[in-house]
Amino acid sequence: MEIDWDDLLECFLGGDGDFEHYFDRDTGEVVSLSEEEEEDEDEEEEELRELIEDEPDRFVEVLPIDDSDRKECLEKFIASVKEKGLKELSSQLVHTLQIPNTFRAAERLLSSHPEEKRKWRQLQEKLAQEAIAAWIEENDIEADNPPPWKVKAHRKRPK
Repeated sequence: MEIDWDDLLECFLGGDGDFEHYFDRDTGEVVSLSEEEEEDEDEEEEELRELIEDEPDRFVEVLPIDDSDRKECLEKFIASVKEKGLKELSSQLVHTLQIPNTFRAAERLLSSHPEEKRKWRQLQEKLAQEAIAAWIEENDIEADNPPPWKVKAHRKRPK
């Protein structure tokens, strides 16, 4: 089966926190449900909720990376910010570790520093990719397509 790696990566990175995410072993897709059943839930979501309940072996819950692991990742990132002109950014990021909306605040601070924001995203993605690899193995999931971050360019062999 082909896996939608981008969707899976986004779920591990926290995606949309208002939804529960499940990996469908039959299709390789990630399906999402609102966290709480609502009276005005549409028919499609209601059917999906029933299908997940009726076929628990088919669906595997996808949980985002634990906040403590993400904070550790942010601390590692902060330690990597070394340019003199970014000392203020670094101290502001340290402050975000102490507030409730740590990651939202960090994203807001990094929005005016595109290069640092790119580095932060790469570090988070690396953490998520490692978590996905462990999750895939733990749940005995086999894919026909490798994750895009594992695909390496072919090298020519010397003659």
